[in-house]
Amino acid sequence: MTTRRRYHLSLDLWFLWTCALSSVTAAPPTPCEKDSDCHAMQAPESVCGSDGFCSNAFASGCLYQRMPGWTKKRVCNSEDPPDAAAQGICETPQFDYQEVRIMAGNWESITLNAWLMQILLSEILGVPTTLEASISARNSFFEPSGAFEYGSLDTVQSFENNFKYKGCEKASRDPDNYETCANLSPEFWIATGEWAQEAQQRGLLEPPEALGVLARESLFVPKFTLERDASLLSYIGMQGEKNRQKLADAFLRPTLWKDYCLEVSPNNCSTPDENAQRPPEDDDEGDRFFLKDEYTGYFRKTDANNCTLNPDTCTGHLVDYPCEWSSYAEQQLYHLNISLSGDKHGEGERGHGDWQTVQILNAANHTKSNVIIMWAQPDPFYQRLVGTDMELHAVVMPPVSQECLDHKRGYNDQCSGDMEIRAGDPRGACEDPMTLLHKVFATTLTDELNDPDIIPAEKSPAVPAIQQFSMSSPLYGDWFNVLIQHEALSKETTSLMRNATCNFVVDKFDVLLEKWIPFSYPRVVMDGQENSALIIASVVLACLSTVLAVAAAIVVHKTQHRRVMRYAQIEFLHLMLAGILVISSGALVTAIPPTMGSCVAAIWLVNVGYTMELAPLLVKVAAINRLMNASDRMQKINIERKDLFQVVF
Repeated sequence: MTTRRRYHLSLDLWFLWTCALSSVTAAPPTPCEKDSDCHAMQAPESVCGSDGFCSNAFASGCLYQRMPGWTKKRVCNSEDPPDAAAQGICETPQFDYQEVRIMAGNWESITLNAWLMQILLSEILGVPTTLEASISARNSFFEPSGAFEYGSLDTVQSFENNFKYKGCEKASRDPDNYETCANLSPEFWIATGEWAQEAQQRGLLEPPEALGVLARESLFVPKFTLERDASLLSYIGMQGEKNRQKLADAFLRPTLWKDYCLEVSPNNCSTPDENAQRPPEDDDEGDRFFLKDEYTGYFRKTDANNCTLNPDTCTGHLVDYPCEWSSYAEQQLYHLNISLSGDKHGEGERGHGDWQTVQILNAANHTKSNVIIMWAQPDPFYQRLVGTDMELHAVVMPPVSQECLDHKRGYNDQCSGDMEIRAGDPRGACEDPMTLLHKVFATTLTDELNDPDIIPAEKSPAVPAIQQFSMSSPLYGDWFNVLIQHEALSKETTSLMRNATCNFVVDKFDVLLEKWIPFSYPRVVMDGQENSALIIASVVLACLSTVLAVAAAIVVHKTQHRRVMRYAQIEFLHLMLAGILVISSGALVTAIPPTMGSCVAAIWLVNVGYTMELAPLLVKVAAINRLMNASDRMQKINIERKDLFQVVF
């Protein structure tokens, strides 16, 4: 059975470098016989296709499907079929915006952020947007088949490849040589980590920007457990040999369904009892700790809990992360002398997978058995228990300090076979601090924004939209509640997450998406409505002006020997007529359909023409005024023609 790997980063740099996780949790395309099958497992608008699978009701867009009055489909992206626009799936982008490829991650909240950004960019702003998860994972909001898979995650390599190729277009999509690539992470847990700082210095990343959400990882215990023993809320009430027996008796080992039938049930579950209604039907069911209406789960005292048999080593059971995930529970428990162990149901391995942890929580809730788990918030499973007697409360650990953070165990040591190495330095046995989540994007996005060759009207709105994008813990909680209401949190019903998310988007449109739209966007290309009559009239007048200017020049040339022409100064008349001819040419260029060259030429022709026309006239008038002033004073004045031409030119 595959399990979803969660990307929790307890301020551990090494996790960023090594979190290329391989397993996926999949909700494959939903098989169907009739449309009603799709309504239950996808969305009310989903239909059963001729191939026997349900369609994704939101393949053309959430707003297009659900928003009243919204008629625009999303824009096509690089993962759509070449004829997607012709098929009516999407619309061809009006602008040549760079495609945004978002790191989708493999947990719920980052999926929400990635989907919200997809809807904002692809449906409202016209920016092609895809998601990066893994080689075969399909978790785009617009995935045509409606399949949903939590893929693997390698944030570092995704940004490195984006920097290497100056975008993701050249990254290999060959399954045998797949290169993960992204230019945006919508939920970044270690903005102050060493790699993030170094990447900014190299020009790979822009400075991370706050998302608006605080996150934490901690040990949690249920409310009903604290009502039985409030001392379990603090490490002080659990540490020391005096509390070993208490912890061993309080926190029993969860039992797999197959082990319950083989080792606990007197008849191998052949007849129903209070915990199991039947034996598991296959290995997948056998490896479950809980299955609704079939197996409630069972917690039992094993030899590991038996302090009579093992007085110095008995422990209570901690539901910890697998060693591949970043958890500091062992470092805390070892150095604070807390008798809890995260062994994996007797196999000597640490921790449980994500979905198994959820099953253990469900089993503890149904049987009201004590449990202590390593978990994180914000998280929908944490949210689902709020307000119940199973709501989770964080165990108080020693306060965090910089010295403690400096001595947290490294990621490479947490799977060591040597417990001394796994435990790390005793100075690192403090609580995990609250983490401010960030969004971070590659410099390739801002390079396009700052490109001087792209005119302002055609610059992408992606960067300003990402900068304005923000969330909050209450908004996360609202979305988690929507998932809970739609029963979209089980391993088998993740395909319902799109339906729940679209409802959330439509309900929150005014308070979310509208606030994220940058000023003056979205932009559209509008074909100018040409007034053919006005254009024809402009061309005719420009041509008439040109003809008249040429005709006047001919007349001046033929009559240049007449006295009136000599008095008018033939050279100045030629300059004025040349200026009028140039102006007429500028008017003609202005009247024809514009091009880059004609727009520049029209301005030059008009300005130069007016200069050639008016300058001689003004110089001549000035010379006449000098003559008149001299005559009034009965003075003789000599005006040289070359002086006048020097002023003109």
